Amino acid sequence: MTRPWQTTEVSMLSARTYANPYRDVEPIITFTGPDGRRLDRPAFWDGDRTWRVRFAAPSIGDWSYAVEQLTGDPGLDACRGLIPVVDDPDDRAIFVHGFLEAAPNGRYLQYADGTPLLLARRYPLAVR
Repeated sequence: MTRPWQTTEVSMLSARTYANPYRDVEPIITFTGPDGRRLDRPAFWDGDRTWRVRFAAPSIGDWSYAVEQLTGDPGLDACRGLIPVVDDPDDRAIFVHGFLEAAPNGRYLQYADGTPLLLARRYPLAVR
């Protein structure tokens, strides 16, 4: 179980050992939300036969995951599951509004839900 915008890690075990895992296989995991929204995330090799993928759900509900692009590796291709994402009373901006991204006009930063990021300084940057 996790909260919206909190990183969750899924571990997978490949059935084979690869001579060069960075070039030999590229597992792409598709996460599907309760509203049908699909997000693809690449898995990364973590040594030996272990692969991992990190994901932060943008909304509450049950998010399912599975390997979308089959790799030919029975261990990786069988990876599927469910991540329950529950509401969270944490009021920090990152958990309420989502990750930072560039605004459509490219002039400022905003949160994933479109809320502008307001930065304020108490002291000047340079004092002579």
